[in-house]
Amino acid sequence: VHQSLYPYDALQGFSIHEDSGRRWLRLRTNHWLWPHLVLHLDEEIDQESLRRALEERLPEEPPHSTMIEAVSDWLGL
Repeated sequence: VHQSLYPYDALQGFSIHEDSGRRWLRLRTNHWLWPHLVLHLDEEIDQESLRRALEERLPEEPPHSTMIEAVSDWLGL
């Protein structure tokens, strides 16, 4: 993510979901300040290939919204 490297042992799980026509990858981290990384998935990314690759290292979790995402949606951001 940008210039940051997130090793698998710093991650606890992932989910892939679609909302309002956009696809998102959520990574749950061990970091207390940033417990979730939420990344927009470009249309060119094969969602199933990504899921299979991540499942080799991380458990898949059910998608859920964070408080910030709920407020952003409410504000229309």
